[in-house]
Amino acid sequence: MFTYIILYFHNIAYSITSRGKMQRHFRINFLRESMIFLLLLHTVSNRNGGTLQMAKHSAQFSKHAALWIFYPLFFLAWALVQLLLVPVLEARISSETVRVLLTDVLLKNLIWTLPALLLIRHFADRAYVPPKELFHLRSKNALWLLTVPVAACYALLLSGDFQSLNDRASLTLPTVLVVLFVGLTEETVFRGWMLNTTYAKTHPYAAVAVNALLFLAIHLPKWIRQGTCAAMFLSGGFLTILLLSVCFSVLFLKSKSLIVPILTHSAYDLVILMLEYGGCVYD
Repeated sequence: MFTYIILYFHNIAYSITSRGKMQRHFRINFLRESMIFLLLLHTVSNRNGGTLQMAKHSAQFSKHAALWIFYPLFFLAWALVQLLLVPVLEARISSETVRVLLTDVLLKNLIWTLPALLLIRHFADRAYVPPKELFHLRSKNALWLLTVPVAACYALLLSGDFQSLNDRASLTLPTVLVVLFVGLTEETVFRGWMLNTTYAKTHPYAAVAVNALLFLAIHLPKWIRQGTCAAMFLSGGFLTILLLSVCFSVLFLKSKSLIVPILTHSAYDLVILMLEYGGCVYD
């Protein structure tokens, strides 16, 4: 292509300086070669467009590949922690505080939060909410914070045990640690990473629905370990998980910030744990 461009402009210059039949010959060639030159430019342009399109498809494929790799590894790792490691820790470590620090704080952040933050940063250009805006709340979206007290009231109504609020014995250090880290960790993974990279305006309900099912699935290993899995499904308790996941997803999509779902999630967990009812409904 580059060689042809040089010859093309050389012929133009030669046709201008030549005389007689030679000049007429090159003028004819000039018209012919101009058409060829335009066709070549069109071909190269299409080729570049195809390259860009191919790069776009490749980037899209890499995103989906990362999701398909992350999901099984993530769920497998957490299932192993819940089904194999936690029973060992319960048998060898008597302190509940230490066990919570190891599982719900240290391991959960290593398996959940850290990989999610790295993947969010890697796929920043294809996220619904850019990473730099995930933990910022614009003033126009501040009204969504009203869902925090609403979530607390919903937890109270769900339990129906208002007298338990007077019992402060349940507010131990493990309870506080769970409240602080569960909302942050789970919302970062399921809303900040999973929903944020799979949400599309053309199929908004599908992404929210799949996210809710995945959110339910991550609770299964703990329910199996506790022996409450069958009870959760027979009593319909699993519907609470699906409903909460949909609510947290909608809050994230509407506020375009993780702050609202994190605070709402934490408020709900705090009341449930204060009422000592969370083991049956939510963790």
